Amino acid sequence: MPYLIAILVALVLALCPSRARAQSAEEYWYSHVEPVLDKSCLKCHAGVRQQGGLDLRSLQTILKGGEHGPAVVPGKPEQSKLVQYVLASATIHMPPDPKKQLSDEAIGVLRTWVTLLGQPKAAPKDGPPPAHLSPSATIDWYLQASWKRNKLEPARPTSEPIFARRVYLDLAGRIPTPEETRAFVGDYHGDKRERLVAQLLASTDYA
Repeated sequence: MPYLIAILVALVLALCPSRARAQSAEEYWYSHVEPVLDKSCLKCHAGVRQQGGLDLRSLQTILKGGEHGPAVVPGKPEQSKLVQYVLASATIHMPPDPKKQLSDEAIGVLRTWVTLLGQPKAAPKDGPPPAHLSPSATIDWYLQASWKRNKLEPARPTSEPIFARRVYLDLAGRIPTPEETRAFVGDYHGDKRERLVAQLLASTDYA
């Protein structure tokens, strides 16, 4: 049965203009894979409970793996523990409770996602950015090109107090003190946002 499922998934991907084929691995993660893992796996493989040292909350932690190595091999579901361990015939079976066996459909979702991970990413069609740009400006160039290509309007810059709160939470793991917020808001230099980021990156609060 597992081999039959694998063949059917491969045929669907190869022959049908399906939604799964049209989606990137990242899009498929959010639309299909994350709901499966959230329902069946994250109780034991997320947060403070990471059995076997495995965290299944993101692609990064899945690739990092746990005590038995990476949970997936991109493009190779037959070599990926995330897929092989949930099969009914698996010697090491997950979830361990037989009553919580993943459905064939859910296993097919995991197979499809691992297969998508092995597909080459399409090269950006925007061309190379101007050579004279700084690294920060180059990132901005790619973002703006993506917005234009997808007909998106970027969000407006946040207010200064909100910016300070978000940056402190991201880089220092805490909210700024009232004195720190007032100091930032009262700074009239044009590059104060960049300087605050650099300051926090160089601080002992940044891990």
